Amino acid sequence: MAASAAPLDPLAYVQTASVVSHILQTRCDSYLKRTYGLSWPGFTVLRTLRQAGPTSAKRLTAALACTHSNITGIVDRLERDGWVRRTRSTQDRRVIYLELTPKGEKIGEVEEGLHRFLTLSLEPWFGEMHPLFERLQALEALVTGEDAAEA
Repeated sequence: MAASAAPLDPLAYVQTASVVSHILQTRCDSYLKRTYGLSWPGFTVLRTLRQAGPTSAKRLTAALACTHSNITGIVDRLERDGWVRRTRSTQDRRVIYLELTPKGEKIGEVEEGLHRFLTLSLEPWFGEMHPLFERLQALEALVTGEDAAEA
């Protein structure tokens, strides 16, 4: 089949990426809740804390590009369920750090389980997705660079 000569529609790309992202996040969220009692946003917070170490809520908010109230709700649930703990800074008592508990440090096992789930769910597409993923990463870098330049 010949490639279409139709003009590029950036809005269609944004809409399609948004729909696919929502569907994948919903599948991940369902798997995580069913298997670990964990939400997708909670999972992303745990992954970020694993990579960054103890982090203030302010830095976590910036890293995940969401609001402080959103992070507070997610962290409240993670703390209630034993995944994270809050500790006060010894230098500045106004600053509270978020850190993984021993349960939270098992996020690597959760990530492996999610990886297996996604591999099985999306196996037919994986062979074709690597170039797409590379293009999406390049687009993310371009947009992130533009956002930084505008700030």
